[in-house]
Amino acid sequence: MLSKQKNISPLILSGGFLLWWFVASFFSGRYTWGFGLLKYYSLIFRMVWFLSGLAMMSLLQFIPEPKYFKFSLPKSESILIVLLPAGLVLYILLRVNIPLLGDGFLRSQEISAGRLLSFTEPLTTLAHGMLYRLLSVLNFQTNLSQLSYRILSAVGGTAALTLYYFYAKDHGDRQVFWPLIFILAGAGFNQIFYGYIESYALFLAVLGWYLFLARKNISDSKPSFIPAILAGLAVALHGSGIFLISSLIYYWNKKSYFSVKTRVKRFLLEFLSFSAIPVAALVIGLLLASRPEVTTSVAELPKKSMLPLWGGFWGYGIFSPGHWLDIFNQLLLAAPVAWLLFWANPRAGYFKEPAEKFLGLAVAGGILFLIVVDPKLGTARDWDLLSWPFMALLFFILHRVLKLNLEWRRWAAAAVISVWLFLPWIMVNVSAEKSLARYTDLLAADKRSAAYGYENLAIYYRDHRDPEMMERAYRMARDSDSLNPRHIYNYALALSQNGNDLRSLPYFQKSLQLEARSAKRWNDYGAALIKCQMPEPAREALSRALALDQGNGDALYNMGVAHCLMLDWTMADSFFALTNRTGYPDAWLYYYWGEVKLNLKQYPKAAEYLKIAIDVGIREKALFDAYQKALAALPERNR
Repeated sequence: MLSKQKNISPLILSGGFLLWWFVASFFSGRYTWGFGLLKYYSLIFRMVWFLSGLAMMSLLQFIPEPKYFKFSLPKSESILIVLLPAGLVLYILLRVNIPLLGDGFLRSQEISAGRLLSFTEPLTTLAHGMLYRLLSVLNFQTNLSQLSYRILSAVGGTAALTLYYFYAKDHGDRQVFWPLIFILAGAGFNQIFYGYIESYALFLAVLGWYLFLARKNISDSKPSFIPAILAGLAVALHGSGIFLISSLIYYWNKKSYFSVKTRVKRFLLEFLSFSAIPVAALVIGLLLASRPEVTTSVAELPKKSMLPLWGGFWGYGIFSPGHWLDIFNQLLLAAPVAWLLFWANPRAGYFKEPAEKFLGLAVAGGILFLIVVDPKLGTARDWDLLSWPFMALLFFILHRVLKLNLEWRRWAAAAVISVWLFLPWIMVNVSAEKSLARYTDLLAADKRSAAYGYENLAIYYRDHRDPEMMERAYRMARDSDSLNPRHIYNYALALSQNGNDLRSLPYFQKSLQLEARSAKRWNDYGAALIKCQMPEPAREALSRALALDQGNGDALYNMGVAHCLMLDWTMADSFFALTNRTGYPDAWLYYYWGEVKLNLKQYPKAAEYLKIAIDVGIREKALFDAYQKALAALPERNR
């Protein structure tokens, strides 16, 4: 053990972090997203947060070592009976309110549509898809797709909290057991375990167990397949796990065996252990997926996943300063305590033992991932994808610092800072108002994929029945990517749904000029024309829709309505009959069809269809008048 380190006072260093976060709350900028979270809180809250943090640091600095740090390490795992339920309660109570970051809305929509296959995260997609189907059978009355992600997010968090317990017990002494747990549990990457709707919770937990167990037994002579299995499990959960391969190869190479023949045989067995789960997950997904789903999954494979060498000074490029500032922000968001602990590290003598080299290679793989992989949504919104290297970094730095004979105040200060810096981050995401404000700031500051971000925002407002904000968000998406037919169409549809049908027409036309092979878009354009009392252009648009999809119930129904406006009752009758054969669920079909039958003087059918429309709850005066007219035209015995 080295002598006690007193290079930098824990009070000064920790206070500096608190001051940094506090001062940053008064500034806005493109590169403050990782540490400027306090700006979404009131000035009173910021002051209380800052002064309370300083008070705790002062208390730790000036009081003698408290007796509650002098206890024996747990001899059994009974403490988990309290720790894990407590953690689970926090994961539920402090869950993310709105799934805006990452691809939350997209992921939940995919599994609700029945998706089970992904080539980049096969086991994650399969697990969430199967859980969604199970919950559907149990008939829970809630958003089942989001619930599926929230459940597995908490499962990942429980596995991670169990890991933190065993890590602290295995690595620490009686003074640092609890500080280690709070240091790990307070790191920003743990946000993924708080009801976070994305693909990384199970991956992150498995990654932690891989680092812990491989580091623990790398110097043992006993063979173990567990690290290889865990690394394979990580790759099956998310393809970015492949960046761990250098650490795994080092682990395999470092294990000592008696002969070259034994080494080769063992390597083959280890490789089979590593590859079995990813291959099995892919095969099962392929067997369960439909042909269109396989085609979609192939099309989704990243065609350009690496950043260019240069993307402009403030852009996204491997050597662009802006990219490195984003990585620095990611560090301050995902694991700021790692940087705090770094200054307690000695500056020489790295990588002397196998465990250090193993963890160092895992960190190197993570850093390579951070540097070269293209964050399609922008680093701030793709923070979850980029968070796992900082778990590896924190494990590596903890391994180094635990070899020092640091006084308990340093550990206590690091634990307090870890939790204290985590609070603003997690509470922003608990609050719908704060998370919306932060999200719109991110979209305004970084235009990369901003259109997709505004599209997610529009989905949120649509789900929360705020049509004006939905229309505004779709307009922002269109403005951010003015030649994208999907964004133009979405804006046109929002205008139409809000009663602005005439304004929507040029946007429908522009989207169809850019992309004409969509039956749904032609149908929605035709529906808007109908509402504008333009039946002839509507008929032409709906004919285009039916040419692309002959069995489209919406287009058949709207074609019937268009012919009603043209007083072509025979054609309207034909299209409503075709609509009925598709199982069209809208009761308005019977209203219009009843009107058609009335005009064709088919009074029994008119009365029958109009009565169906009345029975399901349509309360239009014209409907009742038409029904009375149909009844009056019936022979006396049929009334």
